[in-house]
Amino acid sequence: MGSYTCTCKAGFSGTHCENDVNECYASPCQNGGTCENVIGTYRCLCKAGFTGEHCENDVDECSSTPCQNVDTCVNSMGSYTCTCKAGFSGTHCENDVNECYASPCQNGGTCENVIGTYRCLCKAGFTGEHCENAKRPTYIDSLITIQTCSLAHNTSGHCAECCGTDFCNDHGCGDPGLTGLPRDQRGPICFDCNHALTIDECTSVRPCLKHEVCAVEKFNWFGHFNFKLGCVDATCGPLDKRSVPVCKSCCDQDFCNRNCSDPHSPVIVG
Repeated sequence: MGSYTCTCKAGFSGTHCENDVNECYASPCQNGGTCENVIGTYRCLCKAGFTGEHCENDVDECSSTPCQNVDTCVNSMGSYTCTCKAGFSGTHCENDVNECYASPCQNGGTCENVIGTYRCLCKAGFTGEHCENAKRPTYIDSLITIQTCSLAHNTSGHCAECCGTDFCNDHGCGDPGLTGLPRDQRGPICFDCNHALTIDECTSVRPCLKHEVCAVEKFNWFGHFNFKLGCVDATCGPLDKRSVPVCKSCCDQDFCNRNCSDPHSPVIVG
């Protein structure tokens, strides 16, 4: 009788609800969030990587695509990790690795760093991704300079002869060699390579059968050209039955398949 009672709203206490309760005493914020008391309530200031009223939700940082030059972005609690493609490093894969530091080029080749990888510039006489292969000399490289060649002689069963025309040293000292046989008794001798970036790169040869001729085909191959050289039937059938060449040429003389200038009309070959 003659009294009253105040029922306070959440966040206040005291006879007349005059006191602001500090809710931060209960540590309501999760994942390292900072609790800030305000009149009648509180708010959580979340650490990077978290969100929600109590910082209870993990943010998927990968959704903002923070990684560059990346294979995968892996989200983790409050953070993320970038898994870099080969040739890149850094928190966000932002750094191009200079692979030339490892000296990958052999036989005196020069290493040139490019974005994400490298390439070897080989010295004359070497080829391959790392200049690891010694080049077989081309027919031009193997020509003997007349002035430095001694005169033909035959002493103690040893014979030496010199000549100055292309492919002339496949015979001599009494051996008729491949080109020494009359052309009507044999097939032509053809350059024979399955994959060559240029025609001049092909240095392998083989004798064809009498009913065969020499052929060269040029194909588009993943942004560059690829050449196939070899023997085919005299009807000049394809060397590669799976693809249509950019050009194709056939000829019937020795070492003649070094030119692919004739356009080849597209044909579907089974």
